[in-house]
Amino acid sequence: MAQAPSRPKRWADAIRKGKEGCDYVREAFNELQELKTEYEEWKDNLPENLQNSELANKLEAIVDMDFDESQVEDCEGVFDEAESAELPQGFGRD
Repeated sequence: MAQAPSRPKRWADAIRKGKEGCDYVREAFNELQELKTEYEEWKDNLPENLQNSELANKLEAIVDMDFDESQVEDCEGVFDEAESAELPQGFGRD
């Protein structure tokens, strides 16, 4: 059975899709919001010894992003911000 794409891959795919054109903006926003929720759950479940780590800081930066549909008009800026985000690699790799 094929392995599901990683969060960073799905993040990059959503940004690419959002930049392709207006037809995909809402779908891309929804995908980024879902991924943001996954990153938030990851952050919320970090062990105590990692709560002040570089990993926690990267997760917090993602959680602080806003992918609200009211920003669809300024979607280019939102996608640029998402694209510049330094995504966490995982335990022991950040």
